[in-house]
Amino acid sequence: MYLAKVARKIHSIPATTAAVERQFTSAELVVTERRSSINPEQVDNNVLLIRSIEKVNSLLERSAANGLLL
Repeated sequence: MYLAKVARKIHSIPATTAAVERQFTSAELVVTERRSSINPEQVDNNVLLIRSIEKVNSLLERSAANGLLL
């Protein structure tokens, strides 16, 4: 049963391209004309950092809107 769950997760196809578009948008913030020679691993790390900050900010905003403190 566990293997079936893993296979579904790996072989699933996203219903939209929104996630991919967000990745490209984040990458465009990292790879600029001045930083065009940045190595791919640094791009990945910077995009991950940007997306993580966005998620934390979103969580904090929702918590504040609901009167919750983290």
